[in-house]
Amino acid sequence: MNIFLYFCPGADPAMPHAALPALAARLRQDGIHDYSLYDLNVEAFLYFLNGEKVTRAREIVQQQLNNGELTSAHPRQEVEKLLAASADLPQRIEDCAAGFRAPEIFYSPDKLWAIKADAKAAFRLLSLQYDPTGRLRFDKYSLFEGFSYNSFEEIRAALEDPAATMLVEFYREKVIPDIIAKTPGLVGFSVPYFPQLLPAFLLAREIRKTSPHTHITYGGPVITWGKETLMRQADQFASLIDSFCIGEGEDCISELAKALEMKQDLSVVPNLVYFQRGKPADGPHRVNAVDLGKLMAPDYSGMPMEKYPAPRRVISLPLTKGCYYNRCRFCNYSFIKMTTYRERPAAAAVRDIEHIIAQTGDRVFSFESDVIRPGYLLEFSRELLRQGVDIKWHAVMRFEKGTSRDFFDVLARAGCVRIYFGLESANPRILQKMDKGAAVEIIQKTLEACSGAGIAAEVGAFLGYPGETVSEARDTLNFIRLNRSHIDRVDTGFFRLLKGAPVVEDLARQGLCPDKTGADYWYTINVPNPTLENDRPTFEGILQELENLFPVLGALDIPEEILYAARFGKAIINQVGEMFERSMSHQEH
Repeated sequence: MNIFLYFCPGADPAMPHAALPALAARLRQDGIHDYSLYDLNVEAFLYFLNGEKVTRAREIVQQQLNNGELTSAHPRQEVEKLLAASADLPQRIEDCAAGFRAPEIFYSPDKLWAIKADAKAAFRLLSLQYDPTGRLRFDKYSLFEGFSYNSFEEIRAALEDPAATMLVEFYREKVIPDIIAKTPGLVGFSVPYFPQLLPAFLLAREIRKTSPHTHITYGGPVITWGKETLMRQADQFASLIDSFCIGEGEDCISELAKALEMKQDLSVVPNLVYFQRGKPADGPHRVNAVDLGKLMAPDYSGMPMEKYPAPRRVISLPLTKGCYYNRCRFCNYSFIKMTTYRERPAAAAVRDIEHIIAQTGDRVFSFESDVIRPGYLLEFSRELLRQGVDIKWHAVMRFEKGTSRDFFDVLARAGCVRIYFGLESANPRILQKMDKGAAVEIIQKTLEACSGAGIAAEVGAFLGYPGETVSEARDTLNFIRLNRSHIDRVDTGFFRLLKGAPVVEDLARQGLCPDKTGADYWYTINVPNPTLENDRPTFEGILQELENLFPVLGALDIPEEILYAARFGKAIINQVGEMFERSMSHQEH
């Protein structure tokens, strides 16, 4: 039985995601070798960076402009400027992908920004071509920004919208021919990011039309997130998919493949919800936690490694699953992960890295786990040093006591160049409401120690947590400004109330209840937030001040920043940000 595994558009195409290699390794571990991996995310990126397509888009956008078809979302003057500036873009765009891969261009900021500007202009023209209303924004990260997907009705409306034609054309030309030629018995979709959800449903619809007997299954955090929506409207979603995995997918995909091949009852498959006659069958009978000590190393051999738009691939390799702290009131990890925190044994993780280096030649890694326990990072770093494995890497941590300068020095010697920390707020009252378990003093000492070891730090911070005042939001801004020399990037925005987060219960006790039940939402829940809503312009001003502290936000995407830090060290991040700020100022004048 042929098995196709898909990773759909909607994520950064500069690096291979770990999902497909992890699933491939699990299949191979059970002796299943008849599978194909399709990273449609990078394939779509390259498909649309095409001179003929950009030429056609310019012609259509010019017609739309002449005929008055563009909405107020696209001011006429801006579109005229775009058309004028892109006259020779079709000739340049063919060199874009090669430019991203060329070290002499990628590591020269001015040249990198030039090809990124070309790609952005091309995607803007294509977005206008397919959707003059402004809801479609196709770029490195996003699709269908103006669409909602909290119910089957909303998803069906998005699938039938003319804007969807853009991806349908790509799927019919580049994906469906393989479906027709090989008629897979099982097609699996990994959906870790929300911008991938509608592209995944679009492709499922096209596969269903072409190969109605192929079993289509979905998995990934976004699918677990929406399990209630999928089950509540099973009679409708069953027209697109046959089953979906909740929780972890490695054992699920392998057992599902075996059950389909042997024509067994699907109730034997762990973590699987499957549809029978338009209804969810009883299950899943088991919510299984993968044994990280028994897994094989992720298998990147089936990935299109030569196609990623970067001179070196950043290899995504989760070392842990879940969150060891799991108390933050705003977080829904327990809702979407459904299992306890676990760690890959450090020696096994290092063997994985050696295997991947031998397989790909790449030595820059992103350990994008949910969060990694400091003690484990220390053990892992010492194992890297003991084995003499030379890599550069990025990881994710909480602010914790005991993470001293000595701790970060060990990580730095083992190749750590960058860490993401969840700050969220720097106001003591808000931190306590969140149950963050980290005092402001600990946060500051940790940032100083990390910076002193030469490791770049990105902090996540959001404004508008329920009950947060303007003064408390300013505390976060002032803290980050005070510690700017120790912080290299900020990940910021407004608070979103996530489905399954404990703070929903906190708000309900205050009489602030959602306007619908949790099952009616796929992603975020709408609950009144009076302190934010009553002074939104002030909060927006604080947010803008935060972003203005870090010009690197416009200069480098995160995979680019990891590669720059791996090659040049921490200092390059602020240097590039300052170069970008001067460049923008020069253009304005």
